[in-house]
Amino acid sequence: MSVAKYSLALFVGLSTFRCATCYDSDYSDDYDSSGSADLLSFVLLLFILGNLIGTCAAFAKARELRRNALAAARRGEAVQPPEDCCVLWCCGAAAIYYWEGASANCMITYFIWPYYALCCWEKSPVPLENGIPVAVSPPPPSVAVVQAVPVHTQPPVLLGHAVQVSKVPGQTGLAGK
Repeated sequence: MSVAKYSLALFVGLSTFRCATCYDSDYSDDYDSSGSADLLSFVLLLFILGNLIGTCAAFAKARELRRNALAAARRGEAVQPPEDCCVLWCCGAAAIYYWEGASANCMITYFIWPYYALCCWEKSPVPLENGIPVAVSPPPPSVAVVQAVPVHTQPPVLLGHAVQVSKVPGQTGLAGK
């Protein structure tokens, strides 16, 4: 019993599928071997491969668009989230990846419910990178040369020179002693 016929029976519900224990040589003439099951298996295989290739292409395009959108958001340009219902319906996980990256919302859409992006996803106002909103990066600090102008209220004291101590008349020692 081939895997293709087993999967075809599960997904399409063909009545020609028989389990190995129920097979009887008297009914071997009733089994349809004309190739219609093989054709349906081929169509199912094409559908699965087409879906896989389409998903890979959608994520590749979303990755490229995300890179450009994050760079534009950092420059302060306006970036719009995916709003097209067709994109959210057909490529919901890739649309969320474009706006949020590999977030929990993207995983829910890809693995659990493909229509989550269309009806339940709440878009943030700006794209997210690692769960943090992408903000405009501040301009690099400019280097300014500042020259201090000294203000002299007392004459400067030079360190390392000998100081001459003299007693002032009428003044006692330290702390009034």
